[in-house]
This record gives sequence, C-alpha cells and structure tokens, in this order.
Amino acid sequence: MLKASSLAHRVYERLLRKIWADKLKPGSRLREVDLAAQLDVSRTPIREALVQLMACGFAQAHSDRSVRLRALQRREVSELFRLRTALEGWAVKLACGRMRQSDFIHLEALAGRVSDKAGKHFERYCFQFDLHLHRRIAQRSGNRLLAQEIRRLHDLSQLGNKPVRVERREEINRTYNEHVQILAALKAGDARAARQAMRAHLRATCAAMSAKYPAEGIADF
Repeated sequence: MLKASSLAHRVYERLLRKIWADKLKPGSRLREVDLAAQLDVSRTPIREALVQLMACGFAQAHSDRSVRLRALQRREVSELFRLRTALEGWAVKLACGRMRQSDFIHLEALAGRVSDKAGKHFERYCFQFDLHLHRRIAQRSGNRLLAQEIRRLHDLSQLGNKPVRVERREEINRTYNEHVQILAALKAGDARAARQAMRAHLRATCAAMSAKYPAEGIADF
C-alpha cells in the first residue's frame, strides 16, 4: 500500500509509469474507483492526481464527466521535441561542470543494470536510466524553473505512439546508447559534446516517434 506522505504526487508518479509501460493507453477512461482499487488508496489522492494529469496535459475531462488519457497529435510531437531540444540543450550545457561525483556513480550504476539486453527487466532498467539522467541534468542546471519544465515535457513525451514490440527493443536500445554518450560527455566535462549528444538524441527520438503517425511531414529541426 502507498504511504500517506505526498500520496497524491506518488499516485501521479505511479500513473505515469503505467502510461510509459503501455498499461494505460490513449483514450483510456481513468475511473477513480478502479484506480483506487488498483493502487490501494482512497479516492481523494486519485482525484488530486487526475487533476494534476489534466493540468500537465496528460488527460482531458469530457462532457460525460469522464476523464480520459489523451494522445499526442503529430504536430504536438514536433512542437514538444523542439522545445525539449532547446531547453535540454541549454540545461546540459549549464550542468556540465556542476555534476557531482555522486551523480556519476548513481547514473553509471543505473546504466550498468542494462547489461542483459534480452532480459525481462531490460525496458524497465532503460527507463530508470532515462528518467534519472534527464532529471539529474535538469536539476544540476541550477535553474529550478527550467528543471520543472524539462520534467513536465519529458513526462508528457511518454504519450507518444508506442512502437510495436520488436521495434520497441531496438528503439530503447538506441536511446540507451545515446544516453550513455551524453553521460560520457558530461563526465569528460565537454559541454559542447554533451549539448550535441543531447540534441542528436532528442531529434532521433522525435523522428522515431513521428514515424508512427500517418504520413504528413513534420518539419525537421
């Protein structure tokens, strides 16, 4: 059972994990009663978490009084990743030289857990590395508002179309390798290389996500 402290936020985080794991799909109806039973909490933190999901753009209220998980539109993918590229390119440059030894130990330990690429925990470990790397860089930028916006956009990007199973492994492996390159550049203190690696990573992710939509072009950036 989830503990009482910051319960609504913890419920919100749990719902984000379900979105990433494809256990909640676009169009899914988010029922307070069902979610309360699944997460073993009362309806009050569920209701607060749903309000937070709507405020951050993950869900929408409908005329029948339901709350449903929304999908990113093709144009939104381009807009979101343009913004992420600008903000996270800036953040990684600011973070270079501010990262602590404890940060590198923590992130390298997470990266090291992804040794078995055929293992059942491969995707979960890659996601943990992804999540902690982007958030730690944002945190070490030294700009609190920048870090908050990067976190929101990173979470929101999980609403993008999911690849089919075989492609999913290949895509996650690609992003894992890109994250390793970003981390290596940060550890070397090379702000330019870190920024280039971050921008290349986000552009590649945008292209992969955009390819899952019907064919109208999305402008390159």
